[in-house]
Amino acid sequence: MLEFHGWATIHESTIKVDESNLRKIADTIQDHIDKLNGGSSSIGLKWVNGTPMFNVTGLRNHRTQDTDDVFEMQNHYKERYYA
Repeated sequence: MLEFHGWATIHESTIKVDESNLRKIADTIQDHIDKLNGGSSSIGLKWVNGTPMFNVTGLRNHRTQDTDDVFEMQNHYKERYYA
């Protein structure tokens, strides 16, 4: 059984906000989400109080390519933006 829940707020910087660049980052993440199948996972990006928020929830009987894709996506952006 594999159950996962997570969320992340997306920020360009902890100091200064360039809204046009933040929008580009959020659009890139949204494009990636749109390419995922998701299976029985719920994956989304929505704006909350002017900040993009990534949400993911899943419940599977076993590990699948869909679940691997979700975790690979998370690792991709963590390595790309959280350095």
